[in-house]
Amino acid sequence: ATLVLVNGRRLAGSGSMGAFADISGIPTGAVERVEILHDGASALYGADAVGGVVNIILKDSFEGAESRARFGTVTKGGAQSVQLDQTLGTRWGSGGAMLSYSFDRRTRLKSAARAFARSADSRPLGGTDHRSYFSLPGNILGFDAATGSYGPAFAIPGGRDGTSLTPSDFLPGAVNLEDTRHDTDLIPAQTLHSVYATLDQDIAPGARVALEGRYSRRRFDSLSSGASTILQITPANPWFVSSTGAGSDLIAYSFARELGGTRISGEAEAMALTASADIELGGNWKLSTYGAFGQERNRNLQGTVNSHHLDEALGNLPDDPDTAYNAATEGYFNPYGGGSSNAAAMLAFIGSGYIDDRSRSRIWTGNVQADGPLIDVP
Repeated sequence: ATLVLVNGRRLAGSGSMGAFADISGIPTGAVERVEILHDGASALYGADAVGGVVNIILKDSFEGAESRARFGTVTKGGAQSVQLDQTLGTRWGSGGAMLSYSFDRRTRLKSAARAFARSADSRPLGGTDHRSYFSLPGNILGFDAATGSYGPAFAIPGGRDGTSLTPSDFLPGAVNLEDTRHDTDLIPAQTLHSVYATLDQDIAPGARVALEGRYSRRRFDSLSSGASTILQITPANPWFVSSTGAGSDLIAYSFARELGGTRISGEAEAMALTASADIELGGNWKLSTYGAFGQERNRNLQGTVNSHHLDEALGNLPDDPDTAYNAATEGYFNPYGGGSSNAAAMLAFIGSGYIDDRSRSRIWTGNVQADGPLIDVP
């Protein structure tokens, strides 16, 4: 691992596990330079510096105004980006202040806009086929004693509405495949606001205090592969027909064509505050001390199939009076069709599930350091 520091101080961890450092929220106009230590430095910084250290040094004595603007677009696909930065700084005899703000917006790039990403079947490009047997029409699963696992045993015939099927209509040994890249994003849409401010002041001869703060907020939105699951269907469902005469079947099924791609959206909010003091002690000795606090909040909201509603619509559970749908009167879910057998109201009921994942990472840092000569040698 490589340790990432800002002005020599640790960042709060990013991600649900706090496992990496996110530097995208630092305004680019505030960056003075980047220092890189290639060798391992775990003895000084800890085990996470075994791969080296990256130290991002921010400006602390800027004077004047600096504006930046960058606009970009791709050659195909319509994705665009805009970045605007504004930095203001002033100095006076005993101190100074600086404020830097950055705005960054990028629109989405669809997978269909690139040949290498538009399909999970990469064989035309010299690759392999990664399409899934969780598909529409689906595949009836069977247990393979040789492998000790379930796999496709019968393919549900395509081009049918899922009604009036007989056991002989199912296709033994055939496999339906679903393109998991359909209706997905290659690059998500994102909007980022970030700000950095610093203030330093001499409070006495040889004594200086400083305050600095950073804040960023990033929102994103993307479409990933459509939801898929294994359906259990029994005679409680009026559309049930078994390929083997069994009392129930398992179907590997994809909702991608009925519900569309899985929408993943969320935000990341980061802040850092630091107070420091440098004091000249005399005799070429200097005392440096600081206290720092960092925090990052993350939220990921992902749409998915509501498994309780799905079991209701399949007939596996009795009607729940607290839900808005009644399968007995409004229709049972038909898993044998080709994508047009189930009503929009039923699909909205089934697709109302979501996963709301939230995390928070915090770090407190304190440091006291004295530097100066001890002895003189020839």
